[in-house]
Amino acid sequence: MRLKSPVRDLKSAMELSKLKAIRENANVASTFDTGTNSYTVFVDNGVSAGVANDWTPNGSEEVLRTVTMPSDVTMYDSNFSGAPQCRFNSRGLPDGMFGHVYMRNTNDNFRRITLSTVGHVQSRSGYHYFCDWKHSDAGRGMEGV
Repeated sequence: MRLKSPVRDLKSAMELSKLKAIRENANVASTFDTGTNSYTVFVDNGVSAGVANDWTPNGSEEVLRTVTMPSDVTMYDSNFSGAPQCRFNSRGLPDGMFGHVYMRNTNDNFRRITLSTVGHVQSRSGYHYFCDWKHSDAGRGMEGV
């Protein structure tokens, strides 16, 4: 299985959540569950008996995406300032959170999505757990962190 497509989908979902947060003037959260190999993106605004900013889609809060990774792709780590979740505020900033999601396929190709403190979402590729990550957004092959 190619790893690029699920990584691109996740990166797009994070970019969508940033834009939706600005447009709706509300927090938009992404929660990651490595146990079920899935993620959910939703407007965390407390609409219709929902609870705002509780990291759970409840009430009539709009769920933008719920995605389970393909069977041969594993989302094996997600950490955003110590939690498996991130959120964009109404200004499109990551609400004080930064971090990453690590993914791999059955061919032992690795990719990560990173979120900076200013809201930049980026993907990088690698070939093992503790590797030199290469910038893959523009195909430049720039050595990374």
